[in-house]
Amino acid sequence: MLRLLNTASQLVDFAYPLSRGTVGDAFTHLLSSIDLDEEPEWCPSRTPSSEKQSIVAPDQHFFYRPHLMESMDVTLEKAHVLQYALLPRQVPVGVPCQVSAVLESYCHLSGDLFGWHQTDAGMMLWLVDMSGHGASAGVLSAHLKILIDDLRDHTDPGALATELNRRMYESLRAMNDVPYATGVFMLLGEGKLDTVVAAHPPALLRMNGALLQLESVGRPLGVFPTSTYETQRVQLDDSALLLLYTDGILEAGNAEGEEFGLKRLATAFEKAPRDAAQASRQIYETISAFQDMNYIDDDVTYLTVEC
Repeated sequence: MLRLLNTASQLVDFAYPLSRGTVGDAFTHLLSSIDLDEEPEWCPSRTPSSEKQSIVAPDQHFFYRPHLMESMDVTLEKAHVLQYALLPRQVPVGVPCQVSAVLESYCHLSGDLFGWHQTDAGMMLWLVDMSGHGASAGVLSAHLKILIDDLRDHTDPGALATELNRRMYESLRAMNDVPYATGVFMLLGEGKLDTVVAAHPPALLRMNGALLQLESVGRPLGVFPTSTYETQRVQLDDSALLLLYTDGILEAGNAEGEEFGLKRLATAFEKAPRDAAQASRQIYETISAFQDMNYIDDDVTYLTVEC
């Protein structure tokens, strides 16, 4: 715990105020709630060839797998434990959608994180990719979750992203590089989708036999204090299926040095069944047939959402 707190205190202003307490209070509470010294059930060995999977809801599909090595820096190892402890294990009861979530983390950790929570207007989903690698990226993605949790009352993705951007800028400390994040923020309501894509690869929406790309509408989060983000609305029907992902999928390389790319991902998504869990499995099989998943160079992270 002390190792991660020390790393976090170098990167984040612990005195930065939240609606209750400070960022430092939130970090201390978060880390004290996680047993960082106990090897998690999803980690039976420290080799990337581990077959252990964590699928944690019978009616959904959650696949979380870390890539830990035999000899790994202790702080980096604890950052992996922290990242996986922050991942959601279920969808809120009564939500009219199905979600499948996959995160397979690069051994040096790339800071991918996602989550969802209910609001008065629907379910807010978010997926972020923190800049950098290593323990610092893991700690900074945890900081993003602390800030997002503090903004749970927001029902407009644009307002959420705008406020998150300002708070990131004010609370993060630049070390060798300016820290930033890209992300997708979506509010799923009755028959509609409100969305913001902030300097992130386009989210994919399949509906009525057509494939739509929900493109980026803003700068990276945390770089410019006055950046604003406008919400885009899409009307949904009963055939809608969403795919949110990070660039680790697009940049996945095969033995010939080719990248998986958006075209292959879009094709796999178009061919996938509408059921979120089945679509997620089929997309994973397509990626793993292209790249050896035991030796990835970035986190492989995506959500499929059946609306």
